[in-house]
Amino acid sequence: MANNSLFSGMKTKLKNGKLLEWVIIISLIVMAILIVYNAFFGKKMSATVSTTTNYTTELEVRLAKTLQEIEGVGAVQVMVTTSTENTKVIAEETITNADGSSTTRPVLVGGNVIVIEELPPKIIGVVIVAEGGNDLAVRFALIEAASSALNIKQSIIKVYAK
Repeated sequence: MANNSLFSGMKTKLKNGKLLEWVIIISLIVMAILIVYNAFFGKKMSATVSTTTNYTTELEVRLAKTLQEIEGVGAVQVMVTTSTENTKVIAEETITNADGSSTTRPVLVGGNVIVIEELPPKIIGVVIVAEGGNDLAVRFALIEAASSALNIKQSIIKVYAK
């Protein structure tokens, strides 16, 4: 019975145009909140993604140039895949309390955290497509060179002939 009165109340409001007004007002409020949220937090996310993309693109270009210099290798294309974003190592201080427990917190200067080091994204895979990649000696040379240049395991490098 309560559901029937609820629906009949909605039907009455819909006929009067009040329900439609409320739906439009609530929709506008939700859109405004999303726009404000994106203005404050959206740029930070895209900047991080852009930094990681720039890093991997630079690695790909530099590695391709280097690999093309190997004997028996022609044109080369390289794709590097990363699993994480840049990791920031921050300065921390440990305070020992009177009860013997300790608390660790970041060191702040002027309200900003001190970054000691920024680590590059972790490489999880490399694909090399190269002319001459069907020759076993060339394939091994490409894998060894990429492994050395990127300081990664050879098992995450795949080479294919162009």
